[in-house]
Amino acid sequence: MAGEDVQRDRQPETSGGTARELSAERRDTAGRARDRAADERDRTARHRDELADARDQAAGLRRRYQEQLGEAEDARDRRMHDLLWAAEARDRAAEERDEAAARRQVALGGQSPAVREEWRLLSDDRAQAAADRERNRMERAALRVELAALRADRLKAEHEQAQDRRVAAADREASEHDREASAHDRKASAGDRRHAAQGRLEARVDRQHAAEQVTRWKLRRRD
Repeated sequence: MAGEDVQRDRQPETSGGTARELSAERRDTAGRARDRAADERDRTARHRDELADARDQAAGLRRRYQEQLGEAEDARDRRMHDLLWAAEARDRAAEERDEAAARRQVALGGQSPAVREEWRLLSDDRAQAAADRERNRMERAALRVELAALRADRLKAEHEQAQDRRVAAADREASEHDREASAHDRKASAGDRRHAAQGRLEARVDRQHAAEQVTRWKLRRRD
């Protein structure tokens, strides 16, 4: 009986509700932090998407520009090849002329004025053929340099377009990862909020139960 009197005289503890309330507050705080992290990742993802769109746009503009130039460049390429072929044909003609003059000089005999005059003319023709061949050689060299520059420009443009596409794809992949991470954060924050709500509900039940215990204790004290 004495133990029951002591139990009856002791005021019930009400700390359970407070502990659950504090736990709920902590979960709410964690949920808000995760929401902020998710918002930041969403902003980062949007920024990466904007960068990817800008790179895609730049690549598209460069591609359209190259397409517009492509026909003119193809015509220029064909023209340079035609010029190169013509220079090579002239070089072959000059070589054949030089060889023909050399053969004629070998065939000439005697020292008559007519022979000497023909020899001089053949020498002049061979000198002109040599000059033509040198000029054709320089023209071919210049054409080859121009062709190499044209092809290098095309390769550079193609490389830049491919690089733009690769970087844009990497940005989109990174933004997708950011979105997945932000979705995970939002899911976790929703879980935190659910647990917080459950904790508050349990805290209210604890407080209600404690209040009922206090009421019963007070009634017993009156008795």
